[in-house]
Amino acid sequence: QRQMCIRDRDNTMFETNNLSVRVGNTTLLNNVTVHFHSNQLSAILGANGAGKSTLLKVLSGDIAPSSGTVSLCGQKLHEWPADELATTRAIMAQQRRPQFAFTVLEYLMLARHAWVESKQQSIEFTDTIVQRLELQPFLQRPITQLSGGEWQRVQFARSWLQVLSHEGVKNKVLLLDEPTAALDIYQQGRFFSLLKEFMTEGGTVLIVLHDINQAARIADAMLLLNQGHVVASGRTQDVFSESHLNRCFNVSGSVQHHGDNHAYFHYL
Repeated sequence: QRQMCIRDRDNTMFETNNLSVRVGNTTLLNNVTVHFHSNQLSAILGANGAGKSTLLKVLSGDIAPSSGTVSLCGQKLHEWPADELATTRAIMAQQRRPQFAFTVLEYLMLARHAWVESKQQSIEFTDTIVQRLELQPFLQRPITQLSGGEWQRVQFARSWLQVLSHEGVKNKVLLLDEPTAALDIYQQGRFFSLLKEFMTEGGTVLIVLHDINQAARIADAMLLLNQGHVVASGRTQDVFSESHLNRCFNVSGSVQHHGDNHAYFHYL
């Protein structure tokens, strides 16, 4: 198993170059060139249909680009062995949950499938994440009987567990598509605290969010998409501007700055 993700000197984790995705006559992504740096939280923002989920699926390797390239740790994504890719990055996508009546524990254990380890080791890793994410009350429940918020918490645990090694999560990547959509206010706060812990331990996060002001609070970097095109990308303080956001979302709003060094986008 690959334990180290060797990146180039500018600390790039993911890189796309002239990336396009077309389905029939519809272009979902158009010449997207962007860098996502390691040990950062990068937010991907845009209106419905902007191409955010498509980009995550391409970065994860779930769909192939129509043209252009995508690289992880300086290596073309299609050149990665499947087991090494599975233990380096995990995606939490918007998807229908399986209709098989797995218990939560059984479902979480599937996250260790790509690892070469004993069942006891798999159990120990799973227990670590269960304790950390406070999922003990759910373990024997069928996943089909979870609420939307509970299912999202389990999905997040599964993603983290998939990339967790004895060395932790250094040089590992989570790709998260609207991970807080069904969470209440308390659970959202808990989720973002856990993301900070993941980052503190060396992990990298790419996250699609609809709440652009939440993204401004938590993101080190941002990518703004509009109808498959890049509007802006880079450090949050550079990208989170009136001109960029108004172009991205086709609105007319203003950015207000608060004393705690946070910016807030307001529009009518």
